[in-house]
Amino acid sequence: MKPYIMKTIQLSGLLLGLSILFSACSNNGIEEKEASLQEKKGELASLKTEIKTLETELAELSPESAEKGTIVNILALTPQEFSHSFEVNASLEAVESAMISPEMSGQVIELLVKEGDIVKKGQLLARLNTKVIESSIAELNVALNLANQMYKRQKKLWKQEIGSEIDFLTAKNAKESLDAKLNTLQTQKQMAMITSPIQGIVDQIALKEGEMAMPGMAVMHIVNINEFYLQAEVAEAHLASLEVGDPVEIYFPSFPDLNKNSKIYRLGQVINPENRSFIAEVKLKNKDGFLKPNMLALTRFIDFYQKEAIVVPTALIKHDFSGAYLYIVQQKEKAFYAQKVHIKTGYTMDDMTHIISGLDLGQQIITEGYNKVVNGSKLVIL
Repeated sequence: MKPYIMKTIQLSGLLLGLSILFSACSNNGIEEKEASLQEKKGELASLKTEIKTLETELAELSPESAEKGTIVNILALTPQEFSHSFEVNASLEAVESAMISPEMSGQVIELLVKEGDIVKKGQLLARLNTKVIESSIAELNVALNLANQMYKRQKKLWKQEIGSEIDFLTAKNAKESLDAKLNTLQTQKQMAMITSPIQGIVDQIALKEGEMAMPGMAVMHIVNINEFYLQAEVAEAHLASLEVGDPVEIYFPSFPDLNKNSKIYRLGQVINPENRSFIAEVKLKNKDGFLKPNMLALTRFIDFYQKEAIVVPTALIKHDFSGAYLYIVQQKEKAFYAQKVHIKTGYTMDDMTHIISGLDLGQQIITEGYNKVVNGSKLVIL
């Protein structure tokens, strides 16, 4: 190989290596600067928090602050809308669902639908073998034809007072007996026609053409998915707080974006002794077609609601031997003092607690600095 070609190859390789090295260094430099920037931002936030804490502590430790009182923040109590709810798992059950079974035994000779078909109420689904029945009907029709002729003749003679009464009654009985047998066979033939008792979708077909079907044996399953029952097992402790017509929020793990609102349709009248629960039932329309039988749902029942309630942050509530309490602001002349007030609490929801008694609207509660005061402490309100 010629020398100048060798040098060209070496120079190209060197340039390629430098290019890769420069690119790597450039990328690493950007990543390092971004990481450093995030670190500095974190340090700045931490410093701001420390500065605020130190300023508060210095203000409290200063002689002037000690004379004035403990620095606190307060909140005036105003009426607020408050509700409490609880969640229970539930499952969906179609309002109309049918396991189709024949009324008589026989061989399936024809299936007139397939899985997934939409059927109407009374629509023919399948036929059983009726050759024996049809043969019996044909024979019976021949005998019945003769019996009808004999009955008409005997009836005519009897009206003319010719012949005996026994002959007339025998002919009549023979004719009526064959009529009854023919009706029975016609009914049996009709029973071999399997029809749908509801409108819905053919979900499953259990037998094939040529197989034997018997009463009690499922031939196919039909379900109407237009409307569902949602059944939730609710703990006995909630029995007194729920009523028919109460609102219910419904969520579906299979469809995170699908939420529905409904009302309690029915409350069970029996407590399950095994888990101490009762059934709360909701009716749901399935207009969008997403709901399926036995699908899991999450139901949220509202067991308490008050349009104008007194609620406080749960973290403010303390406890002693007399029960729950918090601090409110009491004004004497131009000074403010902490007053310990015992309260009766109700439900807690989303870090807020409903106050049943002990507080009045308009009162001011201490929201910051409440851990540094006692009953009678002098206050400095920010």
